[in-house]
Amino acid sequence: MITVSIKLSGRLTRHYKSVNKQKTEWATIESPATVSDLLDTYGISEKEAHIIVVNRYKAQLNTILHQGDDVWVLPLAHGG
Repeated sequence: MITVSIKLSGRLTRHYKSVNKQKTEWATIESPATVSDLLDTYGISEKEAHIIVVNRYKAQLNTILHQGDDVWVLPLAHGG
């Protein structure tokens, strides 16, 4: 098991598990785990996750996560 922090932005915040809907949440998942595994845990589809950042670097769905990683997931922005 590993624990990572996850920050969701925009309309993705509805997927937070905590009642408080904090800006950052800690998630414990089975290891080895990828970003895709983490998104599955939160019920976030791959289509919803437009930009993924792990430890301040752009990441992919198949990026392997490690203990203590910081994950930030952003949706596609709409508007003009």
